[in-house]
Amino acid sequence: MTWINAGRRADVYGRELYVNLRTLDKSGAKEILVEEVPSGEAWDAVRDRLHRAASAENVVYGDPDIAALRRRPGPGLRPREPGA
Repeated sequence: MTWINAGRRADVYGRELYVNLRTLDKSGAKEILVEEVPSGEAWDAVRDRLHRAASAENVVYGDPDIAALRRRPGPGLRPREPGA
């Protein structure tokens, strides 16, 4: 397991987001989980980047555990299923 502390400041988090995602991707991670970022205008750009990174072409749908997480109610980043 690889853990990255992305920090608490929106500007730093946003600046390092794609570097951190590439690091996790290169680690061979089967899944990349991201804690929900705080609400507020300072985090809007970060939230948008995370939604884009979690878009359908970047998400694996074949894993039943991931599919179950997407069906779970509550806040979070859940891209739409293909064809939905």
